[in-house]
Amino acid sequence: MPTLITSTAQLKTHLGGIQKSLDFNTIEPFIPVAERRFIATAIGKDFHAFLCGTDDAAFATVKALATKAAAWYGYFLALPHLRVVSGDLGTMMNQPSRTTMAPKWAHVDLVSSTSENADAALEDLLEELETCEAPEWTASQGFKTNRTLIVRNAAKLTEHLPLVQNRRRTFMALRFYLKRAEDTIAAEVCTDEVFDALKVKYINAPDTLTALEKKLLYLIGEVISPYALYRAIPGMRLRVDGDGLYVQTIDDAMKNQTPSTYPAIDALSKDLMNTYKEAETALAEWLDANATDTVFPAYYTKKQGRTREIVTLSDSSLGFF
Repeated sequence: MPTLITSTAQLKTHLGGIQKSLDFNTIEPFIPVAERRFIATAIGKDFHAFLCGTDDAAFATVKALATKAAAWYGYFLALPHLRVVSGDLGTMMNQPSRTTMAPKWAHVDLVSSTSENADAALEDLLEELETCEAPEWTASQGFKTNRTLIVRNAAKLTEHLPLVQNRRRTFMALRFYLKRAEDTIAAEVCTDEVFDALKVKYINAPDTLTALEKKLLYLIGEVISPYALYRAIPGMRLRVDGDGLYVQTIDDAMKNQTPSTYPAIDALSKDLMNTYKEAETALAEWLDANATDTVFPAYYTKKQGRTREIVTLSDSSLGFF
């Protein structure tokens, strides 16, 4: 697998604290894993491979940001193993003369800080790509994955859900749930025909959207955004593996962060559900008021059928009096 990081000099450029004497072979095994797990997952394997092989000045900024993120994530994965040496006699800790081993709290804080810097570097890369219109990017799988969504980036998600605060990694974590919300909730309210036609137009010809179609897109975003986070919350603090189910907590040694308590999570979930229900009602009422036989005709037909059903039920009740 091609990688963005190929030398200690690159690590030194982005990390600073790395000694020039560090043998790259010591950290090299962690680089492909970091780039595959964090970078290629975020921007797509095809675009990651393109960046690894290009020297085009047009991609200099994007490649530099991707390399920086790769350096931090590689260092993050390597850190626990740089403290020890394994050999025929077992696992040992090196302590050269005139040095002192870092205490556990310092090591834990370093790992936490490294993780934060890696995440921030990835945020910078994703932010840069939001304004990139190069065909190599727009034709990539990473771009297309976001492009197929109604709420397609962190800025749009924040517009509907301010607590996201433009965090692009949060958006990435919610993409699956946003897609599920589109396919179930949004399509059910709008009808499959109206939703599918709107989405095709939004993806392929957004400049031709009418004012009513843009309003419908906004209202759909208001529905699916809180619902997606509501559905995602239960799994965000849980880790499932062969040994069972675990609740993840935070141990940063310095900031003493405390995980959100269950009452706080329950309160947020309740608020998200109320917001979603209100938005869903507003969407249905707006469609009732604006759908005609020529504007969103499938929904208009659905509305007419619902009206006839209500009238029929009302007429049938007259026999009881």
